[in-house]
Formats: sequence, C-alpha cells, structure tokens
Amino acid sequence: MSSIDNRCRELIVSFEGKHVSLNSDEHSLMAAIADNKRQPTAYILFQRSVAPSQQDVELGHDQVHLEIGEQNRARYGGIERCVLSNKELRVKLKDDAAHDLGVKGDIRIGLDLTDSELRDLTVFLEDLFSSMVEFRRL
Repeated sequence: MSSIDNRCRELIVSFEGKHVSLNSDEHSLMAAIADNKRQPTAYILFQRSVAPSQQDVELGHDQVHLEIGEQNRARYGGIERCVLSNKELRVKLKDDAAHDLGVKGDIRIGLDLTDSELRDLTVFLEDLFSSMVEFRRL
C-alpha cells in the first residue's frame, strides 16, 4: 500500500508486489511490479532504451526511466541502488530524484512471487540496469 505523509506531501512508497511484467523488444527493456494484475492500485515501472539516439543522450533519456504509481510521478535517471531479495525489492533514489518524485525514504516493495518469477526478475533487472545502476541480489 502507498501512503502519503500530509505534513511534507511526500509519498512513502511501500506495497506488496504480486504481479511482474517483463517486456523487451528491439527498442527497449521494461519491468513492472504491481499489486494486482488486472487493476493495479500501486506499481513501479523501470524502462531503458536499448539503443538511445544522440538526442536521447543529450536529454538524459539514455538513463533508466522510473515511474511510480502514475505517469506524472516519473523521471529518467536518479536511481542509486536496487537490492532484490526473495521477499523484497528496495530502491534507493539519489536525493534530487527523491525530491523530484516526491518520495520519502527508500521505495520498498514486498514480493509475493514464485521462484521462477523471482529468477526471471533477477536476470531481467541485471540486464535492464546494466552498468547504470548498482544492482544486487541477496
């Protein structure tokens, strides 16, 4: 469940991820984790271009794109670290990204995934983050 701290208007992102969607094509890699497959109320989405254009590089769109729960809570770059364990995905944002996204603290997603889904997610995130983001599997 996501919650809002009304004192500072920052979102504390924490929910139970029960559905994973992993997609790739010749243009991009995209991983999404949501609380519900049919009608998600909370999600996180990571996306990266496979072959960014010069214009993408100039605009900073060659970085991992992060979206948290809605399209207007998104940005390129700013992910410092991503740690995946059997039961949780924790995302640490750089200070400027946390400020821009209005996120307070680390993003914490509890995981309710099968062993197969967890293996697939691990391999996919390693590829998606490549050398851009520190990624660890515990």
